[in-house]
Amino acid sequence: MPPLDPTAPDALRAHQRSEAAAANRPVVAVVGSVVPRELIVAAGCHPVAVMARAEDWGRDSSPMEAGHETETRSLFLQVAGGEFAWADLLIVPGTSDGYRYLFQYLKEVRRQGSEDRIPPLLLFDPLFGPSLAVRRHSRDALQELAQRLQVLAGHSGHEDDLSQALSEALALGNHTRRLCTELDQLRAARRVSGTQAHAAVRAGAFCSPQRHAVALEALRVELMARAPAMHRPRLLLCAAVPLYHERLHALVEQTGAVVTAEDDAWGSRCGAPEVKLGHGPPLEALFDHLMAHAVSPRMPQAEREAWLLQRLRSRQHDGLVVYVPPDDQFFGWRVPALRAEAEQAGVPTFVLRNEVLGPQAAEPPAEALHAYVGRLAVAAASA
Repeated sequence: MPPLDPTAPDALRAHQRSEAAAANRPVVAVVGSVVPRELIVAAGCHPVAVMARAEDWGRDSSPMEAGHETETRSLFLQVAGGEFAWADLLIVPGTSDGYRYLFQYLKEVRRQGSEDRIPPLLLFDPLFGPSLAVRRHSRDALQELAQRLQVLAGHSGHEDDLSQALSEALALGNHTRRLCTELDQLRAARRVSGTQAHAAVRAGAFCSPQRHAVALEALRVELMARAPAMHRPRLLLCAAVPLYHERLHALVEQTGAVVTAEDDAWGSRCGAPEVKLGHGPPLEALFDHLMAHAVSPRMPQAEREAWLLQRLRSRQHDGLVVYVPPDDQFFGWRVPALRAEAEQAGVPTFVLRNEVLGPQAAEPPAEALHAYVGRLAVAAASA
């Protein structure tokens, strides 16, 4: 069994593939974090993450135009290049413009004769909002996804046949959420760096839920015996893009700070409130959780930013670092209002606009970043 190291995704995916084959389970490749992995497992399938990677940032993604987001182009290059041809299904959520473009491009390339390189595609397209019509559409989308997965695994597709397995999968998912929350608490106590903590949580995309829970529990025991690194400024990290590696964490923590939380679907958001079980069908409980806690730019702004604003106001962070890469088209418009929210909460903000995630990353403004963290350290010492 390979070590649980998300910096080596190919080895972890190979292990996932062998696990699925040994269990005679269909392999379902998944883009993004919105598609519920508990449902895939409960239906009798094996989830495998498709994540962007830094080495694709500068590559030609033809026929997809270069103007698309770097994440979208990286995902397209991997799938269209046949790296997931062995999967039995690829699920793309329609929860962002980039993902919808990805699905359409892959669908067209497959139509042109690439069925041997691109697995069958499925668009999971929930909407978010309080209206009955929106909730009805999203509930139907989740039920259709459950049926498709069950049929793929050779089951009847009836919800009643899924209930017990889904209850068990959601209970394990809740256990993992608690472990992620405890890991954040250890970060706040400065017993672990944000770089190590984010990698530990992100590794859950590349292994079975059981193995991830065991690894997180072992890490928790190890960290409890570690002495805290006091007086390091605590930073909240907010990035305009998903964080598919820990380069940004490492860059920020080189200044002597510690990233105690990040607004990221594969980071601190994994410790979101638990799925509320025991008050109805488990699929309905999963639906309610998805509607309230999914990480999607298509969610209403107030719901999408509730987690971040709550963290800003928690008085558990000394500073906020906002990362807006040069090719950002949307998030930068929110930065002035976000800075104002942070200032109102008494949290100084540093905005990083250099490209730091790609292989040809420009040199970050190290002097300015060090000066910012230095000011936070002085303020914390005098408090």
